[in-house]
Amino acid sequence: MLNSVQVVRLAHKAYILVVEDESEIRHLIETFLEMGGFRLATANSHEIAERILAATKPDLLVSSVVLKDGDGISLARLAESLSVPVLLITGHPDAAARLADSEYPWMLKPLKLASLKAKIDELLAKRRKK
Repeated sequence: MLNSVQVVRLAHKAYILVVEDESEIRHLIETFLEMGGFRLATANSHEIAERILAATKPDLLVSSVVLKDGDGISLARLAESLSVPVLLITGHPDAAARLADSEYPWMLKPLKLASLKAKIDELLAKRRKK
């Protein structure tokens, strides 16, 4: 049973949408962030992610750049239009080269979970200051 302090603490954790079509990576990120107390929605496709973004407006979008049915950069643009900050992730060298000049923060796979957490905390802190 949660006491009132725990309930308040959980109520203030950010809501993050994680978009990754590789199930092992999605599950790793999901498990890690849930253990950190974040509230999550996950999507394994561009189409599902678009619907979740429009319906729920998360505090942060973490998306793979290369998806089987679309492009994470177009999701980033949609999120940006909704004032949702974005963190892109990729393991594809071509995508990493495209992101080098991007306005969006990004990380290279394989992800280091401590670095992922630090980047998420940084982006959420910037959002709270706005």
